[in-house]
Amino acid sequence: MTSSVRCYQLDQSEYIHLFSSQLIYLFSLFNEYDYSIRIIGGAVRDILLGATPHDIDLATTATTNDILRLVQGDSNIELVYTRAEHFGTLTLIVGTTVRIKMTSMDIEMLSLEHQNDQIPSDMNSRRISNSIQNQHALENITNVPPKTVRASSNHQQRLSNLLYYLGKTCALILKPEAPNLIVTDSHPHSIAVADFNNDYLLDIIVPYSGTSSIGIFFRQDNTTFRDQIKYSTGSNSLPYAVCVGDFNHDQQIDVAVANYGANNIGIFLGTGNGTFMSQITFSTGSSRPLWIAVGDMNNDKRLDIVVANYGTNDIGILFGDGIGNFGKQNTLSTGYDSVPYSLVVSDLNNDDKLDIIVANHGTGNVGLFVGHGNGLFEIQATISTGFKSQPYSVAVNDLNNDTYMDIVVTCSGLNTIDVLLGFGNGTFTVPYKYSTNNNSFPLSLVIGDFDNDNHLDIAVANYQNESVGIFFGYGNGFFRDQLIFFSVSYNFNPYSIAAGDFNGDNRLDIAVVNYDYNYVDIVLTYRNYTFLNQNTYSTGIPSSPRSVAVADFNNDKQLDIVVANYGTNNIGIFLSYGTGTFSSQITYSTGDNSLPHAVTIGDFNNDKQVDIVVANYGTNNIGIFLAYGNGTFSSQTTYSTGDGSIPIDVAVGDFNNDGQLDIAVANSYSFNIGIFLGYSNGTFSSQQTYSTGNQSYPQSIAIGDFNNDSRLDIAVVNCVGFNMGVFLGYGNGTFADQVSYLVTIGFCPNDIAIGDVNNDDHLDIIITVVNSNTILIFFGYGNGTFVKGNTYSTGSGARPFSIVVGDVNNDSQLDIVVANDNGNNIVVFIGEGDGTFPAQRTYSTGDHSSPVSVVLSDINNDNIPDIVVADYSTNMIGVFLGSSYMNGILEDTYSTGSSPHPHGLALGDFNHDDRIPDYRLFLPIRNETFDVFDSTLHPTETTVFQLRVVASHKSGLPLSAFRLVTDTHDELFDHVRLSQYDIDYRATLTIQTWIGWSDFFTYAIKGYTKAVLKLVSSDELVRQYMLQVALYISAHYGHQDLARALLQLEARADRPVGHHPSRQWCSTDCVHPEYFRCPIHEAIASLQVNIVTLFGSRDVSILQKNDGYGLKPWRLALRQEVSQKQYDIASFILIKQFDGVRLSNKVTVPQRYVYIFKQWAERAREHVYAQHGLQCSSLKRKPLINHGESLLGYKVLVDGYNNDFQDYYSTAEYAKDKMRTGYVILDERERIRLKNTENYMKKYI
Repeated sequence: MTSSVRCYQLDQSEYIHLFSSQLIYLFSLFNEYDYSIRIIGGAVRDILLGATPHDIDLATTATTNDILRLVQGDSNIELVYTRAEHFGTLTLIVGTTVRIKMTSMDIEMLSLEHQNDQIPSDMNSRRISNSIQNQHALENITNVPPKTVRASSNHQQRLSNLLYYLGKTCALILKPEAPNLIVTDSHPHSIAVADFNNDYLLDIIVPYSGTSSIGIFFRQDNTTFRDQIKYSTGSNSLPYAVCVGDFNHDQQIDVAVANYGANNIGIFLGTGNGTFMSQITFSTGSSRPLWIAVGDMNNDKRLDIVVANYGTNDIGILFGDGIGNFGKQNTLSTGYDSVPYSLVVSDLNNDDKLDIIVANHGTGNVGLFVGHGNGLFEIQATISTGFKSQPYSVAVNDLNNDTYMDIVVTCSGLNTIDVLLGFGNGTFTVPYKYSTNNNSFPLSLVIGDFDNDNHLDIAVANYQNESVGIFFGYGNGFFRDQLIFFSVSYNFNPYSIAAGDFNGDNRLDIAVVNYDYNYVDIVLTYRNYTFLNQNTYSTGIPSSPRSVAVADFNNDKQLDIVVANYGTNNIGIFLSYGTGTFSSQITYSTGDNSLPHAVTIGDFNNDKQVDIVVANYGTNNIGIFLAYGNGTFSSQTTYSTGDGSIPIDVAVGDFNNDGQLDIAVANSYSFNIGIFLGYSNGTFSSQQTYSTGNQSYPQSIAIGDFNNDSRLDIAVVNCVGFNMGVFLGYGNGTFADQVSYLVTIGFCPNDIAIGDVNNDDHLDIIITVVNSNTILIFFGYGNGTFVKGNTYSTGSGARPFSIVVGDVNNDSQLDIVVANDNGNNIVVFIGEGDGTFPAQRTYSTGDHSSPVSVVLSDINNDNIPDIVVADYSTNMIGVFLGSSYMNGILEDTYSTGSSPHPHGLALGDFNHDDRIPDYRLFLPIRNETFDVFDSTLHPTETTVFQLRVVASHKSGLPLSAFRLVTDTHDELFDHVRLSQYDIDYRATLTIQTWIGWSDFFTYAIKGYTKAVLKLVSSDELVRQYMLQVALYISAHYGHQDLARALLQLEARADRPVGHHPSRQWCSTDCVHPEYFRCPIHEAIASLQVNIVTLFGSRDVSILQKNDGYGLKPWRLALRQEVSQKQYDIASFILIKQFDGVRLSNKVTVPQRYVYIFKQWAERAREHVYAQHGLQCSSLKRKPLINHGESLLGYKVLVDGYNNDFQDYYSTAEYAKDKMRTGYVILDERERIRLKNTENYMKKYI
């Protein structure tokens, strides 16, 4: 065959036998849209030789996307399966019988066009057009003289070039000849993510098939990547897929590349500093390796490589020798025309032997190769994914928490993902299909917990409809319908995705390869909080509900609602059903013409039941309803507020520090506030009043400690006084005269709320101003004085009537919720934590509803705040249930260069989970396994205690809170070496916590403040131990709200957790330095910037506390891995080191001496307590005397544990935990011994 080209225009009459009606129809369709079609390949050869072609292959000037758009909307043309992603060839059936292969010349010839001077300048912009008009121009091939030229056009020249290359070999367009086409396909095919330079930041590696190289983007910090560094994979190698692993056992991450064009696997051995050795290659024959994975396929503790061979319809296995070399490929057939696209390795039948799962695109099935553990495999078994399903990508994980691996596969032909649940024996359910929406063309997927609910979710790249979708899992193998997680309406065609925490916020983010536009997009996961539409409950006609409050009135652990019905002279009780719904109203009379205007709650008679107090506007009194604890109440008892006083608002607090709740009331028409001191039996003193100023008309009242003297103060808004007033409390039930702060003359404040909105540990005051339609913030200085701050509009004509503060979006920053009387809505102002509220959200309460009161609380126990409003004009209360959903926010876009065109993405080893761990530590309470990579922990030299230290650092649990056990629940004592228990590398051990404490640890790990505090023991010693444990855990996980609450309960950030007062595990190691690790040290080691700041800001002397190794916090901070968080922590501590503490106007003491003084004072107080008792000591409670081991007399070992009395846990919970952990049931003798010990302990305490 000559090397020159001949381009012919065929005479249709001469070659009429070539032009069937189907072919003419196809020509007409493409010509209609100005696309040319040319006959190529073997048909050209046959025509030139005068023979009749056996089949016809076509080339077109249309792009692959253009072809798809034309044929998918035409009922006469069927798309059999799409190969456009690899080399631009699609197979079509025209009519019902004619099978035609059509190749886009634009895709095939692209690599010839990559001279820099021919790349349009606008290709460097983020969002460019992908239209036909923007395709690259071709250089002329000078030695190609056309015999007949129909038109002088780029399209004709492209055809000539294509015929030239095909004519040189007389080749048909078949897979074995794909390199001739793929050479011209510049699309990079995958990405791997891993920490290549050991800086604890995730890096990205991209293989570039267009330039035959790999590029590495190093993460610079938690916000950006540095420019890429490239390594060659060899001329015309066309690297398509990449994965990572430690191939030579040097504890450094190496890279494996599937070089499609060179038919080999390339290995880049890593040095650990981000650089790699030159590529070493291992042949795969003529297979065209398309995908790659790693795993120990023959159980020799050396990583092997598995590849999907597109060209030979098989998978290949290359066994590793552990030093970076690999043997000759062994192949396993996937079937004729199976076209394997991707694969994964996993243990499907729980025999500790890896199996192989492959997506066979051509035959529409998932192939399973069951491994024998010696490198041999069963013949492929297949599971059909359906006719025309075209499976593209496959992933494996345990989706229903049954410990069996399940399979998920994308079916690009059916626009679905298929979920196959495993039975643990290598068999699976029939595929359950979930739609990714019409014409979505899903190509890639990744499995992970994207909403942190401990249930696995599925993220999918929808190439055709330009989105990334997530199917959120229920944890039982079923999933919600797809939620669009991220989408861009132009120039975004996600080809492949992977997940990892790129910004260090403990949420999985998604990296997206943008196939058509040469970019990698980093999409950060963000949890959005919103409120569902209002559900309403009638309060009766004409009740005119004026005020609402929430509390648990019937002790069912569900919040109920009380409402003051102004129009019907009663209060109404709505009991909760526990699902966010409520019963019909039960009413209690407040008296004729009482016109109840405000309601709040408190325990006024110390019976641990929630009572109700109401301000009766019409009868000039307050009314008390004492609770019976079952949702019912006594009749009202009233206390006069004075003739003509018109009480309009009410609040409760302990104003005289006697442990009894008192009542404060705003008397609008007598221009004062009234104080009723409580007597603990539900009765109150007569009212004492404090003037708010003549003609002031106070409207609302609130309580807080404004000057940090541990005494309650009162704030009030005075409508006609146009001011906000503050009464500082003396702590004995009396108050200083009002200090007022002007709002603006003529503008009437109506409601008031209290909270620290700028995180300076000083309470601020937020008020509504009704006739200016604004809210106004007064920032507190912490000494009882305030300064006027920001004003925010609530909307034109809104008339903001009621206000409340709280954290509506769980970001640990206070937000503001306002009920707009005239606006018929509520407005949520989202706080930034610095006193600003730039974002607002509005929720309708209904036409003419006039909401006049709002409260914020979690009424359905889902840890998301809900809103309750009183809709005055429609005689309703409204409930807005809080809700959350996940979506993605584009962090940044990174160009891979104008040539590469990112084409795929593979999940790398961000956290060493693709390397074989030396040990695994399983934490049942989180259903989480921690991998330990430390070859120095040799079984013959490592004690159980050393491994427990590792478990503590990874789990965040203090050492005294758990032990390690084997999978058969054998006890492991601290001083014993692992080898003495026959524990070797790759063993899995269980982190077993105290029996009956699972809920406590779970809630602490999740940061559920209320739930943790509910479970704290009433026993003083156990209580203090539990508070320290919870503070330690919150320091590890960064739970600010929980930590703040625990500090208020006298937990100490500079105190070691110590041991449980009655239980201890292996006392031989109690003096180990790790036992002196305090919450402040754990926060530093875990790089929890906010927690360190919280601890240091509350008590700067904490930053002087040495850890068990004698390191000051600042030295400990400097020893952490270099990162932005480490820098922030070290800077904060070092700056605080040089702060002075002012003792008087003339004396300032360095804070390190203050720490010494405090230590002396604490020792003195404890000494006084020990010698003279609590009444002579300034201590508020009995000191914690358990600084080391458990108390003498408490020690009775039970299976290695000391006694675990459970005076605050139910028997059911105890039994449940025994069943969960498989703990040995005690015999009768041990039960008696335990009971005697328990009685002794309680007597001692």
